[in-house]
Amino acid sequence: MSINQFLETAENMVRVAVERCETDSHIVIARYTAAIAGNFQKWLGFTTPVHPYSQWAIADNLHLEKEENHDDMLRDFAKFCKARPEMGHYDYVGSSVRSVNALFQRGQLLCGLHGLALAAVLENTSKIFIPDLAKRAKECGCTDFTYTDKHGEADVAHSDAFRQALEKERSIEYSHFDLRVREAISHGLVLIRTIFS
Repeated sequence: MSINQFLETAENMVRVAVERCETDSHIVIARYTAAIAGNFQKWLGFTTPVHPYSQWAIADNLHLEKEENHDDMLRDFAKFCKARPEMGHYDYVGSSVRSVNALFQRGQLLCGLHGLALAAVLENTSKIFIPDLAKRAKECGCTDFTYTDKHGEADVAHSDAFRQALEKERSIEYSHFDLRVREAISHGLVLIRTIFS
């Protein structure tokens, strides 16, 4: 299966999950913040791809995340939505977060492939869930949309970069490349669907 097919399938599944979600907007935003703030940058930091282009794609995204302080940007977004995560929200997404963490405990080579596939699916499907988060934020009376505005603009470029990076990694001698990519994408999908359940 091609990288595009993997990501298009994931996109369709996320669209269904987001469109069918009837959970209170405060809860969705709190779950999203609990799952992503403090974790996405960590996952990028654990990602050690082999191909030079892939290394650049990860380093570029991580640099932007840190330079613009996206973790605090997201926490502020939750605060402005009156949706700061509480222990129950962390517990709710905890199993999915731990499953993603486990992807990075299988050796350095697989950390690169798993991390790229995870980043690719999260960035690619953000064009679906970021606008939904912005809509929910309006329902919550949010007055600062810096987080959703910033990610709506930047994630398209990052999605393309990670898509290309995965294609570059195909040239590396990975064992069961498609299986590994499918596994990482699946864990990313479970995380998103948990948030929007």
